[in-house]
Amino acid sequence: NGQYMRPNDESTTLLIAPAIEIPIDRIEWLERGLLNIPATELTGIKLQPADDQLVELVKLEPDKPRFTLLNIPQNRELATPDAANSIAGILSELQLESVRQIASIELDEPELTGEFFTRDGAIIQVAAFTAKDGMYFSFNILRESAQVDANLAARLQGWAYTLPTFKRNQFLTRMDDLLK
Repeated sequence: NGQYMRPNDESTTLLIAPAIEIPIDRIEWLERGLLNIPATELTGIKLQPADDQLVELVKLEPDKPRFTLLNIPQNRELATPDAANSIAGILSELQLESVRQIASIELDEPELTGEFFTRDGAIIQVAAFTAKDGMYFSFNILRESAQVDANLAARLQGWAYTLPTFKRNQFLTRMDDLLK
């Protein structure tokens, strides 16, 4: 009526309590949280699809929640007043679904590149790639800050992540998706 464990490199086995549930699937062992930067902390976003127009959002008034979409083509307008804000929460509570080392994946040129700018000066770079088994995202810290530090930069370095569908779709937003 108990569980036993043996620490690595030890010959002694110990009876432990309370009982713990050990996941069988290796992915369950991962800390799924990647980034948690709320829209209120962002001052700008640039998303550049490889085959389409740059989507550039800026916060003209840093203390206001609304982002402005730049370079709207003539005779076009935002689909809704908050269309530009629809992708501003992209880094908030960003969770991974799976992860692989970048070196272990055959990747072509990125389908999307982007940069996120925070109030305290951090710059987070993203790239999206399609591989045989799905779309992967890599993150790189170009400039650190108090919120986005060297520990986070080191943790993200060299890894590619799959993301939940709704977050993946936010990253892949195109100019036409925001306009009418």
